[in-house]
Amino acid sequence: MLDERTIGVSSWPTNQLGLLLVEDEPAVLALYRRDDDHSGDVVAWVFVLPGGEAILLPTEDSRGRSVRTTLENVRHRWADLMDAELVQVAGRRTLNLAS
Repeated sequence: MLDERTIGVSSWPTNQLGLLLVEDEPAVLALYRRDDDHSGDVVAWVFVLPGGEAILLPTEDSRGRSVRTTLENVRHRWADLMDAELVQVAGRRTLNLAS
């Protein structure tokens, strides 16, 4: 169920957005904490900007504070601090699967 802090991508009016073509587009990664039963949770979203800067958005922080850092700091500092692994993110659109 969606709450006020989340929205499904399929409900966005993407047909009303313009398109900007860039040389290097930002990447979306996540810090993922696995449970003992091999399931897990995303504990932070990581948006990697061209040039190596990164924006870290913790999902467990009720204040919703972001951290501006680098991808290297996410790998070597934040992953350890959050007891999580840095993973790539892919959805149905990325994998070209039907909904």
